Amino acid sequence: MKKLLGIIAFLIAAGYTVQAQGNANEAKAAYLLAEECYGKADYKCTLDYLKQARTILDGTNCKILYLQIMASRELYAKSPYAADMLLPLIEEFEKSPDHATFNEEKSLEITKMKLALKNAQRLAAEQKKEKEAADKAAVEKSFTTALYSAGPYGVSMEELDRAKPSWNLKKWKKTDIGAIQVYYDANLFSISAENFPFATNRKIISTPNPITGIITADNKIIGYLVQLLELDQEKSTFSTTYDQVKKTSASFVEGFKITFGKEYTTRSFTALRNPAVLTDWRKGSKGVSMMQISFPQGRAGVAKLVELLYDDPAGILDTLIK
Repeated sequence: MKKLLGIIAFLIAAGYTVQAQGNANEAKAAYLLAEECYGKADYKCTLDYLKQARTILDGTNCKILYLQIMASRELYAKSPYAADMLLPLIEEFEKSPDHATFNEEKSLEITKMKLALKNAQRLAAEQKKEKEAADKAAVEKSFTTALYSAGPYGVSMEELDRAKPSWNLKKWKKTDIGAIQVYYDANLFSISAENFPFATNRKIISTPNPITGIITADNKIIGYLVQLLELDQEKSTFSTTYDQVKKTSASFVEGFKITFGKEYTTRSFTALRNPAVLTDWRKGSKGVSMMQISFPQGRAGVAKLVELLYDDPAGILDTLIK
């Protein structure tokens, strides 16, 4: 009986030995095929065979990791994320149990690569930080320039009239809308509580970006309405289809998103008995808003785009545009 058990144990051990030998041969074959692929500059093929070798062995070693690192470096040479993919492999290489006995020249090559990748990462991070700072400064400058492009805030209409005599503000008409007053040139525009903040044009306006309204509260200017786009299939000098008109309006808004940055809010409101969209860039009480409206096809006034520039500490305008 003991002899029979001994024979069985021997056969089981022999079976495991044969299986282990077979696995080792398959892993070695996969590695050799990986080397062949690397020699042919087929780096994806190299990595595929190395993955097979690691799976067969249920582990790895410096020899496999070295070739994996070299092939990955070539495959992702133009990728901005190369360092993110290579540095974890290099860390695994350095922690491998056979690292101390691995080829010194190749180990040194990997160490040099690690230092170069970390240096490139540091430089890229510094450049990204500098670009972000420059972009932020450009956005701040664009915001400030736009905010004060129409005129000053916190002054009366009388003070603005003295500063801008050519505007002939004494002849402008006034409309009361809630807690605010809107002054406008009645020869060019018409503004009502129903249509606010949009104006109705009385004629084609040739002046680029005309001021359609000056907004006051408690006799102090808190905002300016500036017409950026008034496209009408009947009145406009643009020869364009309805869809092109709407795209023109949308492209204006997208352009401002680039100019003023990604920190904005949007909300919907109703004007001229149609849905409109407000896109708002705000810093404290100051802000630049884009208000866009498009009408159903076949109606006059296909698209309107109005810019609201404001310094409104009391938040009065928020209660009116809704």
